[in-house]
Amino acid sequence: MDFKAARETRELTLKQVSEIAGYSIATINALELEGRGSDRLKEKLQEIYQLRDSGGMVLCETAQETELEIWRRRAKTAEKKLSDLRDVLREALANSAGGSSASSEPEENPRVVGLKKFGEEHARHR
Repeated sequence: MDFKAARETRELTLKQVSEIAGYSIATINALELEGRGSDRLKEKLQEIYQLRDSGGMVLCETAQETELEIWRRRAKTAEKKLSDLRDVLREALANSAGGSSASSEPEENPRVVGLKKFGEEHARHR
């Protein structure tokens, strides 16, 4: 396999490959230029250039995105979802603390009902 051509075809830099593979730039460069490198390194680069790890996880969703960038983006998405959940919980707590009348049942927010169902489902799977 021509490792340099494979890397360049996928528009990856040595630095990006180094971050994903966990090997130094010098080690990867030596493999590309001189063919020197362990079988383990060669297998790892082949996995990266196929854009999947041994477990089938996508390492590079775009040619320009390193694994670190992928995890940062995913973390930001998760933070947004957690923020939304916090807002729903605050709203539910405010509604339950603010006005319970004995004469009629307060209507539950559909988001709160969905959150309760999620919690119950999650508790069953523990």
